[in-house]
Amino acid sequence: MKRATQAQGRRSRGEMIAAALAGAWRERPPQWQLTHVELAAITPLLVGSGAAALVWRRLQPAEPFNCLPAVAAELQRAARLQALQAALHEKSIEQCFALLRSVGVEPLLLKGWAVARLYPERHLRPSGDLDLLVRPTAQSTAAAALSSPSRPPLVLIDTHHEEFDALDEEEWDQLFARSQLHQLNQTPVRVLGAEDQLRFLCEHLLRHSAYRPLWLCDLAVMLEALPPRFDWERCLKGTRPQAIRLACAINLAGRLLGASLASVPEQVRATPLPAWLVSEVLIQWERPCTTERHAPELMAISLRHPRRWPRALLKRWPDPILASVRRGRSFDERARLPAQMAQYLAQSINFLRRLARSR
Repeated sequence: MKRATQAQGRRSRGEMIAAALAGAWRERPPQWQLTHVELAAITPLLVGSGAAALVWRRLQPAEPFNCLPAVAAELQRAARLQALQAALHEKSIEQCFALLRSVGVEPLLLKGWAVARLYPERHLRPSGDLDLLVRPTAQSTAAAALSSPSRPPLVLIDTHHEEFDALDEEEWDQLFARSQLHQLNQTPVRVLGAEDQLRFLCEHLLRHSAYRPLWLCDLAVMLEALPPRFDWERCLKGTRPQAIRLACAINLAGRLLGASLASVPEQVRATPLPAWLVSEVLIQWERPCTTERHAPELMAISLRHPRRWPRALLKRWPDPILASVRRGRSFDERARLPAQMAQYLAQSINFLRRLARSR
């Protein structure tokens, strides 16, 4: 596998993406460091991952683009499309909240606009699915409403998020009590409280192997917009491996994107950031955000073609970030390979069980 390290004085594409996005969310981004050739090399990845508008905004006052009209046109086109999609997405949010409130369900908005409102311009943070959080006791009512003809058209709505599966009723009450209302046009939209939001952004990033650089930008933006009385103990509560993983996610934003960690406690900033974790994130960024990445060929289909077995088995070898999270391990070198082996074994057993049931 190609490693995201410098070779012969050249930066990897992952490192180029990190340099392009470093501080791009700020009113005054740092000085541009990439060459035209490097920018051209990563532009398809920026567009595919939803980070093009951030880079386009950062470049406009700094680069003439006279020698790269095709790259400039591609970034500008992606930025304009994101602006249009953001306006449509905000309308869908308002419609969805009105619909659910009409049946007595109060949802919480996760990601998307909940984070985009912290950016200088909301369209800089594109939205895909509409990620909502509702109480388990309200899931059936919400599902019925969202499957009715009144639901917002042309938008996928997701109300299940495993980061909150373990909450009991009392914890749900506390989560909603800490939530906040923010105005979106004429609609008050409920979002997570700051501590819960930062924790969720860290967990979501790591549960998905940090493959979209935009998610680390979200974390960086929020770290620089924390309220004065932010409760770090509440944000980082849990087992020691959990706290270490959350601290590593925060430090990743500082290491790769130059996020300010001035408001982060010393014990969090002092948490060692393994070299393999930084390298693995950069490797993830070098892979296009394609459909195959999320939905590889079904193993049941691959089994019918023996020549495909080696590739299919290798494709399902878990990356160390996902494996460490799934197995509840810390991010350290000693636990890396055992976590991957344990996760691969668990995946294989689950597949064989499903295969046996289907037959």
